[in-house]
Amino acid sequence: MMTNLRILIVEDEMIIARDLQRTLQEIGIEQIEIANGFEEALDLYVGLKPHLVLCDINLEEENDGITLSEKIINELNTHIIFITAHSDQQYLERAAKLNPLNYIVKPFKKEQIIATVQMSMANKKVIEGGSEKRNYIENLTPSEIRILKLISNGLTTSNIAEQLFISKKTVENHRANISRKLELDSKNNSLLTWAIEHKEEL
Repeated sequence: MMTNLRILIVEDEMIIARDLQRTLQEIGIEQIEIANGFEEALDLYVGLKPHLVLCDINLEEENDGITLSEKIINELNTHIIFITAHSDQQYLERAAKLNPLNYIVKPFKKEQIIATVQMSMANKKVIEGGSEKRNYIENLTPSEIRILKLISNGLTTSNIAEQLFISKKTVENHRANISRKLELDSKNNSLLTWAIEHKEEL
């Protein structure tokens, strides 16, 4: 069964990288690129726009896989699976801040790779990714960003009106304008959901 999923493998041990590639091809993934280091990954990810990045944490160079992954997810709607032989707590704490989908621990077996990637392929956010992130925030006014921050903290229209000393109607107008600019459905609490998901960006 073929899939349109695009995957970038970042691994400086080419034998391991090719092994991962062959395993992924066995489950129908054809669009796979391999980068054997930080700089090559930077050259590849913009053009490939991967849905999924399998990245070795411990690249043998100045910048490690966590630094690389952070840069990639800041620019792309993609997801990370870290490859690691590390149990170092400092590495794991840094990696965890990026909310990776999973970890693949060396030495690994083919069955582990298949199970991990197939679970990722069942994730709707992964399938809908593989694109550049849009800077929605730059289209909002300072007042709209302030209101969006309050929404992300769970404040209702009445709460916001009271805190900012404005009318509920003004807040409702702001909410409508924000939803339009963010291309959100005005129903089903879409704005609240978006605000909570992007709270750290506000």
